[in-house]
Amino acid sequence: MSAKPNHLWNVWDVLRSFALPVAPVVKNYKLWVGCPFAEDDHKKDPRVFAHTNCQKNTVCASPRLLHLPLPVQAGILAHELGHLLAYHWWKDWREEAADGVVFTYLGGQIEYKPPLYLQELKGPVFRRLKDALP
Repeated sequence: MSAKPNHLWNVWDVLRSFALPVAPVVKNYKLWVGCPFAEDDHKKDPRVFAHTNCQKNTVCASPRLLHLPLPVQAGILAHELGHLLAYHWWKDWREEAADGVVFTYLGGQIEYKPPLYLQELKGPVFRRLKDALP
């Protein structure tokens, strides 16, 4: 699936809006599509499409994320949003903490599907996200 460049920002904005009632800090979180470090990470490991820690309060993504299916785009962005919130609340960068935030505070489940075991967003939050996208 190839999407328009603004599509990822729409997904990101909807995910942040879901987190806003429990985490007003998400208003300060940004998405940077085109981070050269995210692209370098993807070239080294084809499973990596996004990361945090490159810039404060920012999820950095490779433009290659645009070519993945919507459930995977949403899963990766939700997982990275989970990292930012888990660190904000508990100073915890673990993968389990990020997925736990998505489950507990967004109502979604992150599943890892072979062959690359990319994050995929499941559950009611994914249906709400689809309905909320322009």
